[in-house]
Parts: sequence; C-alpha cells; structure tokens
Amino acid sequence: LAAPAAAAVAAENAKTQLANIEAAIASIDADDPANEAILLRANESLEFAQQTVEVRADMAAQLADTDAYAETLGEQAAAASEAAEAAAEVAAEAVATAEETPDIPVEGVAPKNIQQNPEDGSTSITLSSGNTVGYSLSDDGVITLQSTAAADPALFDAATAAADLTAAELAAATTQVVAEAVASGSAEGVLSAAEAAATEAGEAAELVAAVGEDLTLAVAVSSAFNDPTMDGQAASAALSEASDSRKAAEEALTEAEAASAAALLEAEALVEAASDEDASPEDLEAAQAAMLAVQEASALVSAAQVGVDASEAIEDAATAVATAFADPDFDAVSAASAVADAQAALADANAAQTEAVAGSTEAARLAVAAQAALARPDAAIGAAEAAATALVEAQAVLGEVDPTDTEALLAATTALADAEVTAAAADSAAEQYLDEDAYMAALEDQAEAAIAAAETAAVAAEAAAAAAEGAPPAADSARVVVFNPAEGGVVTEGGALLIESTFTDTGGMAIQVPMDAEAYAAADAAAAEATVEAEEAEEVARAAAVEAQMAQLAAASPDADEATIAAAEEAQAAAEAAAADVAEFLQAVAAAEAEKAAQAATVTVSADGTQMQIKDASGFTATSITTDIGVTITMDQEPIEIAMDNLAVGALQRATTTAGETIIARKTSEDDPTPIYYNEDGTVATKADGQPYTVDDLVALTLIFEG
Repeated sequence: LAAPAAAAVAAENAKTQLANIEAAIASIDADDPANEAILLRANESLEFAQQTVEVRADMAAQLADTDAYAETLGEQAAAASEAAEAAAEVAAEAVATAEETPDIPVEGVAPKNIQQNPEDGSTSITLSSGNTVGYSLSDDGVITLQSTAAADPALFDAATAAADLTAAELAAATTQVVAEAVASGSAEGVLSAAEAAATEAGEAAELVAAVGEDLTLAVAVSSAFNDPTMDGQAASAALSEASDSRKAAEEALTEAEAASAAALLEAEALVEAASDEDASPEDLEAAQAAMLAVQEASALVSAAQVGVDASEAIEDAATAVATAFADPDFDAVSAASAVADAQAALADANAAQTEAVAGSTEAARLAVAAQAALARPDAAIGAAEAAATALVEAQAVLGEVDPTDTEALLAATTALADAEVTAAAADSAAEQYLDEDAYMAALEDQAEAAIAAAETAAVAAEAAAAAAEGAPPAADSARVVVFNPAEGGVVTEGGALLIESTFTDTGGMAIQVPMDAEAYAAADAAAAEATVEAEEAEEVARAAAVEAQMAQLAAASPDADEATIAAAEEAQAAAEAAAADVAEFLQAVAAAEAEKAAQAATVTVSADGTQMQIKDASGFTATSITTDIGVTITMDQEPIEIAMDNLAVGALQRATTTAGETIIARKTSEDDPTPIYYNEDGTVATKADGQPYTVDDLVALTLIFEG
C-alpha cells in the first residue's frame, strides 16, 4: 500500500538531482579548454539522471492509478495462490510417495569409469563394485564380451583397502618429512636424499642398457653356434668384414662432417653478404640456397653417425662370436646358458630400475613438499604485503574519482571491496605462520593424525586381505562371451565352458549347457578328433575310388592282360575297404557326438523360433511347438507326472492324450492325489472303454496365451 507514495517520492528526488546537475553544468565555462574533461563527465551524469527521472516518473504514474494497481495486485495474488496450491499438491504427492517407499538403499551397481580404444573397437567399463565389463567387435563381425562381475566382492574390498593403506602411508611419510624440515628450518636432508635417489635411478637405467647389450651379444653367439655353416674360420672372416665396414662408416662420417663444416663456412659468408644494405636479390637467393645445403649436410652427418653406431654394434657381435669360437671350452650349450643368464640378469635389472625410479619419484615428492612447507610462511607474508599495497592503491583511486561519475564511482568502489576482501584473507593466512610455535604444533598434529590414519588403514587392509584369502582369483571367475555371426557362440567362466551355441543346417540354433565342464571338454575333443579322422578317411576313399575307376577302364581294354585285370580287382577291393573305413569313422563320429550331447543339456530352436527340442540334464526329452494360441509341449512320462503333481488347486491344465484327444486337468482340493480330467465342455472325461483318464494317458501339455 505504501508503494505508490514511495514511487512518487523517488520520482521527485530524481527530478531534484537532475535539476542540480543541470545547474552545475550551467556554471561551467564551456569555452575553457581545461573544462573539457569535466564537461564530458558532467554530461554523462546528466544523461544518466535524465534516464532515471523517466523510469521513476513512469513507475509513479503506474502506481498512481489505484484501480490498475489494485487489479495488478489481485492478479499477482491469484497467480501466487495458484502456484501455492500446485506446490502443495506436489508436496503432498511427494510425502505419499515417501511413505510408500521403503527406507532401504537400492542395491545394484553403476558405471564408474568408461574407457574406449578406437583402434581395436573395444570398450571397458569399471563398475562401482570394482568389477569390470567390456566388449570388442572384430573386423569379421565377431563380438567378444568380458566380465569379472562374478568375482568375489572380497577381492575388490581387499584391493581398495590396500590402495587406501598406500595413500595413508604416503600421507604419513609426507607430514613427517614436512614437520622435520620445518623444525630444523632446512630441507637439505630430504633434498640430499632426493639427489641420491635420482642418481641411483640413473645408475639403474645405465645397468639396464648394459645388460641389454650383453643379452644382444649372447643371443648373437648362441645363434652362431646353431648355424651349421659357422665355425672359427667363418667367425674370423665375419669379424674382419665387420671391422672393415666400421672403418668405412667412420670414414664416411669424417667426410660428412668435413662437408658440413665447409657448407657452414660458405653459408656464413653468403648470409653476411646478404645482410648488407646493398645486397642484391641474387645474394639473398644464394644465402637461402647455402642454408638449405647446410641442412642437407647436417642430415648426412646424422645418417653417417647412425651408420657408425650400427657398424660398431655389428663389430661387437662379430667380436663376441669370434671370441667364443676361439674358446675350445665354449659350445652351443654354453651359449644357450649364457643367453639364459643374460635374460635373468636383464629381468633383475629391470626390476631394480622400476624400484629405483619409484624411490626417486617418492623422494622428489617429499623434497617438494618440504620445500613448499618452508617457503609457505614467507609466501603468505609476501602475499599479505602485496594485498595491503593493493588495498592502499584502491583507496587512493577511490579518493580521486569524481562523485558525479557514477560508473567510475561504482568501479572504484567494487575494486576497493575486492581489495579489502583479499587483504583480509591474506592477513588471516599470514597470521597462521607468524606464530612459529603454533605453526610447528599444527604440523606435528597433522603428522600424528596421519600416522594414526595409516595404522587404522593397515588394520583394515589386513582384515580385508584375510576376508579375501579363500576367494578364488578374479581370473578364475571371469566370464567371456564370444559370438560369431557365421557359426554361433560360447560362454566361458574362468576358462571353463558354460554354454555353447551353434547354427543348425536349417538356420536354427542348438544350445548346449555342459553338466560337467571337464567331461564335456573331453567329449568335445574326442568328437573333433573323430571328425578329422573321418574327413581324412573320406579323402583316402575318394582317391581309392578314382584309382579303381582308372584301373577298371584299363582292364576293360581288349588288349588288357591278366596283370592289368588283377590290378583292377585289387584297386576295387582297396576302394571298397576305404569306403568301409569311412563308414566306420562316421559311426565313430556319431558315437562321439552322442557322448558329447550326453554330457550336456541341449535346446535346439528352429529358424522361425516356433519349435524347440529339449534334453535336460537328466536325459529327459521334450518338444515344444508354438502357435497363435499357445505352446504345446510333448514330453516324457516322468516329467508329465511331476507337472501333474505340482498342479495348483483350482488351476486348469490343458493336456493331450495318446489318442490325440484334448482334455482339461484340475485339482479340486489339496486332498486330491491326482487331478480330475474334464472334456472341454466341462463334463468328466473318460476313455472309449468308459474308464477315467490317468496321467499315464497323457503325452503333451498345452500352455494357453492369456488375452
């Protein structure tokens, strides 16, 4: 209600300020050049004041119309009321949902990290449980899925606890080093340790290089002893040739260096001439050509140096080979042993280098932390002094701002406020370090807390490791799915086959689930071997059949003698024997495939998905046919009996009898040991002889689709 009066007052004040600015401008001598800048700022202030007057006058006029003002307030109130009602409905719905929702955490996992490799088309996803899943697609369309989701969660917990322990130990070591450096006022000790660790890492790298060269020479010697054309004389000749090559390479390097030096001298003279004020375009072109010649000569020197290095390596290998052949006690066995020793030495050197590099990295990290802690007080004090200087400068700028320049006044005021905040924060930070005793005490407290955290992490890691001690390795439970669109797919877990699927000749798919992975693998291997033997026998039989045909043609000739006729008879007998072998091998294949099938539950699905043949782990078989109204399953007698025993009271089960009739089975109470069978019209069903149906009369069950 007070808004209209307040708006009128604001409009009047704006007019008064505008009048004051106009009067001030009128008092300024516009002809005086010294007043040019003042007039400019005054006119800017006048323009801003005019805009303010217009805005406030419009607002006062709108609020002065009480009817319109009241109507506007009513519309705003109605809108606010509607918004409040809608918010109340949403809140009530949320409360109701919360009351119905159980207050338990939602179980499951979520993606934590996703890595993709565009080169091989693979994707790996790390889950919040710590397990990983991944897939890849090959160029021939084979899809491979991998997952460790079946791994024992205790393994992930143990790994996480070990990582937490490592982090806690690093933090404890860092805080201790920092506290000791601040207490002594110097980081010389940790810096010396870092330098020593860096030296050790460098020496370890040199050792790896040296041992690598030893291994190269040992391999060269071993290869020479395995070369039947190599002996002492050939080794000496090879060494002589290698030495000549090395000398030639050194001469080529010397020539290249001389040519490069000459090109450089020539280029320097031409560049100096091209730099002269009176240089002609030809001088510039000559200088550019000379610089290109220098680059080419330098490249030739580099290539010559590479040739020298390679020839020296070849000469070293030839020297090692010649030396070995000159030693009567050195042989191929000694050479192989030398290679093994060199490989072991290289492995040890690599391990030592890895450890040395890790130690050097950690020592450098501690040195940086110690230096930062020592420099922190001076840096904080310096920052506080810089902030105080900036504050004084901001105050001075504000004092020089023209009060009538609203924009400049706003910028200066804002800068001053920022400077005050920065100075206060810098002073607060500096105060923490001015009291050296308090600073030292805080560092000691941090070190003690870090040590305690490391001890707690050690206990947790030990407990997690103990919990995971009996868990099988994650690799043993890793699941892999490989699907080939041309053949089928397999699913393995820890290397053991879980499911194998293959396409049938009619376009369907046969799915086998081994009951015993080892027995199934053995049967599969036997079936594969039998198939190979059968294929080889078929090749032999085809060759024998062709030979028998050729022999028969020769025997049918009018001038065929007895030997030719006898040879034809022998060829025919051999062809018949080969055919008999093929039949025998094919029987072996059938037997092997049957044994393989016996080791697995099998489901064969037709190409259109409407028919399935099933053999379960107990050897029972069933066939299902899907139609528009339901699924009819023909099965062995024992599974039908189990299904009838499990029939719920009041449930209806459509069945087919041995005579092809359709009846309905139903239990009326729990006391019924067997169901009662009805016709589809609801009357009790009986056989042709008037006897009631029993489960022995059933051959198939039908599941009807609802709706």
